[in-house]
Amino acid sequence: MLYLKSVVVVMLVLVIGSVLAGSSIQVSNPQASNFTCPFTSQTSVTCTHNLGTTAVLVDVYNAASPPVEIFPTSVTLTSNNVVTVTFSSSQSGTVVINGSNGSGGGGGSSFYQTIQVAGVNQPQEPALNFASNVTCTDTSGVSTNCTPSGGGGGGSVPTTGWTLLNMTNANATFSDFSSTIASLGAEPVSATDFAMAYQAIPGSTYTITATLQTFFANRTEDTQSVGLALTDGTKFEEIDMLMQNSVSPGQIQLRVITGTSLHSGSFGVLAGPTTTLVNSNPTFRIKDTGTTRTWAYYSNGAFVTFYSEASGTFLTPIGDGPTVENSDTLNGPGVVTNAVITWSATTP
Repeated sequence: MLYLKSVVVVMLVLVIGSVLAGSSIQVSNPQASNFTCPFTSQTSVTCTHNLGTTAVLVDVYNAASPPVEIFPTSVTLTSNNVVTVTFSSSQSGTVVINGSNGSGGGGGSSFYQTIQVAGVNQPQEPALNFASNVTCTDTSGVSTNCTPSGGGGGGSVPTTGWTLLNMTNANATFSDFSSTIASLGAEPVSATDFAMAYQAIPGSTYTITATLQTFFANRTEDTQSVGLALTDGTKFEEIDMLMQNSVSPGQIQLRVITGTSLHSGSFGVLAGPTTTLVNSNPTFRIKDTGTTRTWAYYSNGAFVTFYSEASGTFLTPIGDGPTVENSDTLNGPGVVTNAVITWSATTP
């Protein structure tokens, strides 16, 4: 008579979806450590467990309350992912399968049984490593929840090396709170003035990624914007979020613009303005391959190119960083804030 006893093996499922600031990655144990296969009035039960191994232990319980263990005529390890159980007479109940992923029988084993990125299975390896900006918390054996500090990647905010432009005309202030946040804030002014804080461009080819946390204090202001820009020290080009009461009250509009000067310059719109693409906590990327410069925003687990141009178009940048603008022709109060919460500036 075949008699297979259960060994508790923790099987974890890792599902990685869109890695955005504030979103979470959950590693869970949805089947209470076992794969179960219910059946009703059967003499043969085929269970597809997808554990990828024949190193499994099988128990069968009837449909009584509480369930009582019953013993099948045979248990066949049909494949690495399938078990077939047969009975001498019709039975109802549940097949319970425990697997250790081929690591051998005996004591319990903890591992990530399935790793998925946006629903697509990934190769299983001995180790699973997260980037430094991911924090994981265990919830008493039920799941492990992992939260990235910024969507689309990014690292610590620089604590030195910021150069400030047009702060007085834009009525702006700058604060650098160690490696966690660097913030620009602007009180209302009657002219169109942009304040900027920038870091030196890391090379002739580069990728700049930043997650912003923005605050439009008074959405009845005429024009407010915050963004991520390139500058040559005078001119600037940026991907930004525009709040414009006279056009789209209360809506964030995404655009790419150029300016001949941060102080009352001539401005051109290269892309947008387009609503509903980003919220007030976006991740932007500026990438220059030496041939093409692209401006992108992060959405649903990937960067989406919003505008593309030839490298060197309009300006040859010396720096990149956040901007803020608060043009108040309606004479309303309120500070506009653009805080950088993750930052990455790399060369290929």
